[in-house]
Amino acid sequence: MAAARAACCCLLVLLAVGCGSAGHPRRDAVNAYFAQVKKAQAALIGGQGQIDLTLQAFSLTKAPANELQKLQRDRETVAGTLKRLQALEPPPDARHLHTLILRRSKLQVTLFDSLIETLRDLPRLSAVGPPLTAAARQLSADLAAAGGTHVKGGSKAFLQRYADAFGRYGDALRPIGAGLAPAKGGSLLRPTIAAERSLIVRSTSLCDTIRSTLAKNDIDGANAAIHALLTITQTAGGTSVRAAQLSTARAYNARVAKIDKLGASVADERAKLVQRVG
Repeated sequence: MAAARAACCCLLVLLAVGCGSAGHPRRDAVNAYFAQVKKAQAALIGGQGQIDLTLQAFSLTKAPANELQKLQRDRETVAGTLKRLQALEPPPDARHLHTLILRRSKLQVTLFDSLIETLRDLPRLSAVGPPLTAAARQLSADLAAAGGTHVKGGSKAFLQRYADAFGRYGDALRPIGAGLAPAKGGSLLRPTIAAERSLIVRSTSLCDTIRSTLAKNDIDGANAAIHALLTITQTAGGTSVRAAQLSTARAYNARVAKIDKLGASVADERAKLVQRVG
């Protein structure tokens, strides 16, 4: 994931070992339920190895080849398992256990949906980099030709050179920000895209301010806006975006931890159930 590889979780809920010997109606019903759960997970059991590899390979920096297809394939496996589990009728003794199993399976499907949305957003975010870099380089060249980043005053023609430089930069940023639409709710890149888009929109607005203040011969106002813009330019793709990426990684790992915690709850409830019915 962003700055760290994402954690991986076990998707299975194995209930293979049943209760004691047959001949007790409640015990027999629970054992039959355990067998049904195992059968419902057959495809997931068979695909667990490849699913683990898919999750371990997932990255927010560079998607491996065919990663989207692999995620969609594994998502279907997990969703199919959920559908089969939802079709089961647990005995009264196993109803709470069944509720926990379904809750965990739904979170697993949601996790894969998020990863798929994230992978679809990755090219959109990556595409922003080159035009941003090109625009920043052009601005640096224009400012160097004008005499530096600080406007010291001068003729109308001199101030116009600065206005044109920042105007070109703002005009270059405007379509980039407009094209970087917010990510869908499930995408793990939502905070990163929001942070990047916010910086671009703010930078565009500052360019407009610089151009208008220079037109009014407001040197102090222009320099204040230039300082704010250059601070943002140094941040874009840097501190705030990296913070958003770290937040994304933590959010993903929190989801995995929640799935794992539910797995522990399933195991505990199963142990209690076996103790209750013998």
